[in-house]
Amino acid sequence: MEPSSSSSKVTVEYFDPSGVFPLVSAGLLSRLPLRNLHWKSPSRPLRSISSLHVDLVPYGQLQQRPQSPPGAVSGAKSEESIRDALARPQSIRLSASERVTTTGPVKERRHQIPGLRRTAYLKIFFLRCDDTDAYKATARKQLREWIKEHTTPPSQSTTSVSGQEHHDAFEWLIVHVVLPNTAAASQPHTSGSSGNGAGSGTEKAPGTSRWPGRGTSSILDKIRSDFNGSSKSAKDRVAQIRVQKGPELSAPTPSASEAMRDQESAWSDLISKLKSLILTSFDLRVSQYEEDIKGKDAQRRLPGWNFCPFFVLKEGLARGFESVGLIEDALAGYDELAVGLDTIIREQTRDEEQTGTFLAYTEDLWQQAEAARPLSGKSAVVLGSEESKADQGGTGLSEDKTFVGPPLSAVKKPYRDLILSNKVSVFDIRCYIFARQLCLLLRLGNALSSRSGLMARLRTHPATEGSEYSFSDDGHGGTAAQSDNGSEDLITLAEVCKRGIEFITSVSRVMRSDLWKAYHAKLGGSLGRGSLDDDWEIGRIIDNLVSSWTFSLTQQILAETSTKAILIPLTSLPDSKSSSAKAAIPGGPIQEPKVAIAEPKTMMHPARTSSLAPRHSLPEPLSPGIFPSGLTLNSNLSDLPTSGPKSSVPKAGLEDLAAYRAELYLLGRRALEHLGRERGWYIGWNQPAGTHPNADPSMEEISLEDGNVTVDDRKSKMDGVAVSSCAINNSLLKCALEARDPFYNLYENLTDKALRHYTIAGRVKSVEAVMADLAALKFHLGDYATAATRLHRVAPFYAEGGWGLIETSVLIMYANCLKELKRDEEYVNAILQLLAKAAEREKRLISRRRGRDMTAPGPNLNLESKSCFDDDVVNTSGYMRDLATLSRELSLEITVQMSGYFDDIYVEPYPRHLPDKDGFQLQLRIRHVLKDDLEIQGAKVRIVGTTGGQGREIWLESAGGFVMKRGLSRVWVEASVVIPGPYIVDRILLECHKVTFVHETLSKVSASTPTGLSGSLSAAAVTAAKKSRILYYPPPTALRAKTRLPKLLHLDAVRSIEIEIATGWNNILGGELRLRSASAGLRLRTAETTLVEGSADVEDKSKPGIVAFGPLAAGSSVVFQLPYVLESDLNDLTLKIEVVYTTEKGKFLFAATSTESIVLPLGVNVQDIFKEKALFSRFTVSAVTNIPLRVMDSRLDGSEKFKTSSGPSISSPIVVFPRQPACFVYRIVRRSGEPIPSRSAFKNKQKPLALHIEYRCLDEEIEEALESVFMKALNDSPFGDLSRLLVPTLLSWVQRRSAQDLETISLLGEISLGSFKDLGWGDTLDGLPSGSRGKVEAWLASWHEGNTVIPLLTPPTECPDQRRKIVIPVEVPQVQVVHTADLQILNSDGSTHPQTGTATVGQLVGAELLIKHTRVWDTGKVNATLQSFSEPQISGVDTPLEFVYELHANPDQWLIGGRRRVHFTARENKLQKFPIVLLPLRSGHLLLPTIDIKPFVLQPTLADDEGATADQGQPPTQGQPALSLGAPGQRLSPLAAAGNVLSRHGSVQPEMPATVTCETDCRNQGETILVFPNIKSTTIGLDPAHGGGAFLVESEKRVESVM
Repeated sequence: MEPSSSSSKVTVEYFDPSGVFPLVSAGLLSRLPLRNLHWKSPSRPLRSISSLHVDLVPYGQLQQRPQSPPGAVSGAKSEESIRDALARPQSIRLSASERVTTTGPVKERRHQIPGLRRTAYLKIFFLRCDDTDAYKATARKQLREWIKEHTTPPSQSTTSVSGQEHHDAFEWLIVHVVLPNTAAASQPHTSGSSGNGAGSGTEKAPGTSRWPGRGTSSILDKIRSDFNGSSKSAKDRVAQIRVQKGPELSAPTPSASEAMRDQESAWSDLISKLKSLILTSFDLRVSQYEEDIKGKDAQRRLPGWNFCPFFVLKEGLARGFESVGLIEDALAGYDELAVGLDTIIREQTRDEEQTGTFLAYTEDLWQQAEAARPLSGKSAVVLGSEESKADQGGTGLSEDKTFVGPPLSAVKKPYRDLILSNKVSVFDIRCYIFARQLCLLLRLGNALSSRSGLMARLRTHPATEGSEYSFSDDGHGGTAAQSDNGSEDLITLAEVCKRGIEFITSVSRVMRSDLWKAYHAKLGGSLGRGSLDDDWEIGRIIDNLVSSWTFSLTQQILAETSTKAILIPLTSLPDSKSSSAKAAIPGGPIQEPKVAIAEPKTMMHPARTSSLAPRHSLPEPLSPGIFPSGLTLNSNLSDLPTSGPKSSVPKAGLEDLAAYRAELYLLGRRALEHLGRERGWYIGWNQPAGTHPNADPSMEEISLEDGNVTVDDRKSKMDGVAVSSCAINNSLLKCALEARDPFYNLYENLTDKALRHYTIAGRVKSVEAVMADLAALKFHLGDYATAATRLHRVAPFYAEGGWGLIETSVLIMYANCLKELKRDEEYVNAILQLLAKAAEREKRLISRRRGRDMTAPGPNLNLESKSCFDDDVVNTSGYMRDLATLSRELSLEITVQMSGYFDDIYVEPYPRHLPDKDGFQLQLRIRHVLKDDLEIQGAKVRIVGTTGGQGREIWLESAGGFVMKRGLSRVWVEASVVIPGPYIVDRILLECHKVTFVHETLSKVSASTPTGLSGSLSAAAVTAAKKSRILYYPPPTALRAKTRLPKLLHLDAVRSIEIEIATGWNNILGGELRLRSASAGLRLRTAETTLVEGSADVEDKSKPGIVAFGPLAAGSSVVFQLPYVLESDLNDLTLKIEVVYTTEKGKFLFAATSTESIVLPLGVNVQDIFKEKALFSRFTVSAVTNIPLRVMDSRLDGSEKFKTSSGPSISSPIVVFPRQPACFVYRIVRRSGEPIPSRSAFKNKQKPLALHIEYRCLDEEIEEALESVFMKALNDSPFGDLSRLLVPTLLSWVQRRSAQDLETISLLGEISLGSFKDLGWGDTLDGLPSGSRGKVEAWLASWHEGNTVIPLLTPPTECPDQRRKIVIPVEVPQVQVVHTADLQILNSDGSTHPQTGTATVGQLVGAELLIKHTRVWDTGKVNATLQSFSEPQISGVDTPLEFVYELHANPDQWLIGGRRRVHFTARENKLQKFPIVLLPLRSGHLLLPTIDIKPFVLQPTLADDEGATADQGQPPTQGQPALSLGAPGQRLSPLAAAGNVLSRHGSVQPEMPATVTCETDCRNQGETILVFPNIKSTTIGLDPAHGGGAFLVESEKRVESVM
């Protein structure tokens, strides 16, 4: 692609007057190229050159070099001539014909712009001097003349060197060639006296003088002394090479190995000097170029500045870098030139300069177009005629050489001469810069095309054809054929493709503009215009030229970046004859094209088969989601079927290279597609509006250029003239444009290549896009099966990517394919997708129109009639009809989202009651946005309850089918259910036969959890749901069912709950009451359900949870009582109630969830006080909750053995507060004549006493008062039908009251409602329509204003039916012995004092303790226990028992004389007396000591008599509660107490009496005695001398103290 001057090599010119170069050329070339050079510039970082090629040119042939083959070296001789030269003496060695003149050709004049000539970096003089005499006589003079005439060494010049010489700076070197068998050969390699220069040594040859100090200088030392500089920094420019004897010229000597080492050292010295001197020349040149470039760039703003000289300097520097192998630096230079060129062009465009640095157009391009014009009429034929099949290869531009070969080359034109002469256009200079960039990039990437071109230019030297010197970059003696085919740098090759794409897309526009400028310039000016026919004709010629150039350039870049590293997947195109047929077989070989332009037949006919081939020979169409090679989207790169061996790890840059090559294929395809469009050959969606399957027949194409000439007129005028292949210089394009089939074949082949490259690159989206192109082509060609398969795959891809217009075209083609293939179910799905796209566009238009309606004050713009939004218009005519027809015959139902087809889907949140039956209606509003009508068989709406834990749903259905026309449709849906509460719309359904449109209003954050539970609602869905909340309330005439607690509660009976059903206006023919427990541990006994109020027949209650009942008249009510059992302690009962009933108007459902609190509002505690003849029980009634109670009545019923009595009955209700209980005392005595039960009578259970309490809860009174007043006012207003909505809201206010509020209401007897906002009407009124909401709110405000204080109703004593009654069983306490203890104070004479009397402090007081007991309160259980022992002494009822009494007194008040604790034995009713002595310790009213009597228990071991029995047999204390709320009716019996004691002491010994329970009635409980001080008189003295203080003089005691 490039001349020899552009290869990375430096020129070295050699002067060989003696003809010795052939003798050393083999050794020199075998050590080339130079390696490991390191160049350091002050302005640049260190650069390392791995290898540097050297071009050895003989003197005199440098300027005539193009005349000889590249790489050839004159002066080459055969081996025989070399032997002859060695045998002749030096004086007769060269003949006149053999000697080369020393003068050479005349010097050429230097150009004014440097860098245009190819000059040497180094000049070498090969000297043959056999002895010292010859050197002195001729050689020294010859060297001086050569240096003077042919070299100007910068380092030795005493004058300043011009800048021109620095641009072509060079160095020089003298190489002394020593032949064997000469005097010079016998001289040492170096002498000790010669220390100058590199390579000098200290070794001496064996033939040197034996006398020290008398040594002679060698020829090498003399040359160095004469021509090397004398300064320390002078370079050594002299080297010596000794030619060794051949095997036939001399016999081997013992010193052969030493000679070989010396020879290798000499060659290393020469190579080192070559490196150093070449780098010195290169550094001088670079410095000079950089200085000149800097100066030119500084003049950029000056008038007259020209870009072309700057370009030459910049390129000269870049070529210098290229010559030494610094390709990156050279590429950077061309990149800077490209940027600078863009800057210059922009500045000229901005300043509107028409003339300047560059030509306005490219002359040769216009010549191409001009030459094609007279041929267009000859070569152009009308499509479809017989002449269109004629071969056009020998006409037109076939003889023009402009585009012969690669379209882009730096040697295609003399670009540098054009640039220097300022006769270059923008198009030419852009092409030249990119050609140079392309060349450098290919070399960096080690492309195969670059390596083969370099091998053609850098051949082995002819004089050493047998040597291993190679000009390849690897430099290891390998040839091009031996180089590694996989050593390409794929990243750099990808950069080549990327830059190529950018260059083609930008410069093609420059080329088109260039041709049009030339056309207008030829017409007489830039504004000149030709006729309509001329413009149309030249326009097509220009299109052909640009398209042909684009296509050819893409093929060139693809060929030059071809590499075997890309393992191309197998093609899916069938072929039985061409090479592509092998690719269809797994493992078949596929290789990249290795030529500049692919063969036309290979590119155009890869998929053609014989027309006689049977249909079944074609492969099956690919399944959706499968690549042409059989891969899926999730396949790995290693799974690709390829043409070569697989690589375990993809090379770096492989994917990028494959992707950019695919884009190049598509770029070439675009050029082909453009040319085919001019001939009416369209691909799928690129069809014109009139033939597109989605075309709107109302659309008409108009011309924007000529107002009086339409496009149809222009087409009709030109159709008979011109669809021509003139100016198309690419043979492949010419063949493709001959007919439709080659055109489509080439299009398919290019698309398939791009698809396979994208597959390698892993570009899934690009694969889908190219797959869509193939599908569109198949659809256009009528291959509907293949097209449908591929379109089915790519349609979701465009949908996900948001490519609406392309998706629409894909869906239309896909639907038409399915329709042609008679695949009805898939066709219906495709229709639905198309309708969704059409509806989306219509909704977008409606949204825009609404936005203008809200913002624009003027008249609205009818956007539907404007074409500015019709870029994605979808013609849906007939699709609705097909949908309605085919959906009836579908085998499976299809569900789609309603929001994709309709707009403004909304359900009015205000239910409407049915006029003559239970139930309600909702209005469904849907906007149908499409033009065709849609027949709907039914509409359904599902609403779900928002009450926590309810989760109830209601389906509302339309009365029948309807037809939806374009616009807003309103449909009423209804449900025959009565389920009051708040709801939100959950789902909306429209049924069109077997196609269902579904709209989910509550979008879930996640569809479902791993356990299958539904996900939570999103925040947006919750917000929208609150705005559309539906609050349904039934009318007052609808059926009602509710639960309530029974008025009578007996704690010993099974508990039950009541269900009240009010029929309202329904004449029920029959129904079922369905009950379900919503509380854990609640078991309902529906089989025991009874009717307690009303008249109805309970027909069936055998089914669990269902009670069937008979007819019920309108306006009646019944109450069912349902027993239940609790398996755990619950405070609330929750029931789900459903009433399914049938009337003359259908079947209806009532449902509700009811919760009742079963916590008793009151608690009862009892304290028992035993007397000898009676038992006194005190019952304390308290409020358990914060709700006050009103106790109406209380009584204690007796039993068969006991009778009860109390004080006066309750005259008025008693209010019980949580902190203020009420107490009731009853007297219990055994009925007269009732003996103590015997042991046999103990076995029969006795009936306990019963405590009856009638009460009312204050909250019930408040609710009744509020409901009574509110309902009376509501019935008198026009809002009476809102009672079941407003009354529950008002009563809920009572439940929010605090305990303090309730106590205040109870004390004041009136209800204060507070402010209007406190009642919380807001949420309730939101469920009403906006029209009536304000009226209802105004009425409520007026009612509240007139009823801020509401009195409670008539006292409940006058309404017995409203009272609640609880019956509590009370067991009589079981005590075996009741002691009566009386402590009597004795007078001085020993008689008892009737009253307590008085005493004196310190005076002994005599007293007597009287003890007697009875056993009348023994119910028989303890006697039976006692009778179970075998001891005869306790076998009878009157068995004496042993007790212990103990006196308890305050030690600060009394001293007790005698024993405090006394053990005694007593019989029933036997009075025993015990003397007591008391001594008061303080004066005042002192409480008498108390007596505690306990049964005596004998321990097995008695340590202390008093201590052992002190803590045994503790009886129940007085006042111990025997009844509590948690265990009503449960009292600790004496027998149980005795049993407890017995169980704690283990087994009872036979001699140990049983422990019995006893109570003590202390008659002195609370009695006091008045104790006086023991002072009779007191004398007090006053002493004025001591301040008037008093002092005791004497006192007289009343009695003598005993202490």
